[in-house]
Amino acid sequence: MDQKPTIDTASLFASETFGQEGFHLVCFEVMNWGTFTSNIPYSFQFKKGESAILVGDNGSGKTTLIDAFLTLFVDNPTYNATSDTKKKGDDRRTLRTYFWGREDSDKDGRKKNLREAPSYSVILAQFTDHNGQTYTFARLLWMNSEADPKVNTLYVIANATLRIQKDFYMDAKGINGLIRRLHMDGAIKAFDRYYRARTALQSGKGGFGIGLCTAREF
Repeated sequence: MDQKPTIDTASLFASETFGQEGFHLVCFEVMNWGTFTSNIPYSFQFKKGESAILVGDNGSGKTTLIDAFLTLFVDNPTYNATSDTKKKGDDRRTLRTYFWGREDSDKDGRKKNLREAPSYSVILAQFTDHNGQTYTFARLLWMNSEADPKVNTLYVIANATLRIQKDFYMDAKGINGLIRRLHMDGAIKAFDRYYRARTALQSGKGGFGIGLCTAREF
């Protein structure tokens, strides 16, 4: 049975208190993303009004987490841009390699997947604004086979608190059951295209009226 990963946020993050205006990240979660491989999500909690700095040894997953955040808000992001420019093939970080999770094989030096098909991944971020309104953004990724031509995706937005373990669990109905459950939840809006999710973020009528659509602006 999977054990919930223990994250020592006190040692990972150094924080400083700032003003209360704007949007504040209060929770960030990943499940089956890169080397963060587990069917129980890794969850990071933040206090409103504090700024956090992610620190860690080489290879500990700092860039993997930053790239997960970019994947939520940026269409076709450039992953690990500073150190990946000269890498080729399996050494390059892509949405596909992050989805499967890659590590060096002990036998022949080639990359091997950490997860087997079918599989799914979730990235989730929860924000609050200065009025106390909650916004949750998530991206559901799935593939039925490693031979699939692309990573399937669903963007999820809600004016409510969502959590991976509570709202994105997989039951006997599989990925189709999870997608159907998300679409039927009245507090959630789900989109299969980035531009549709972006429009919903910006729209005041029938949308969220945030007016922000990129990770940098958050």
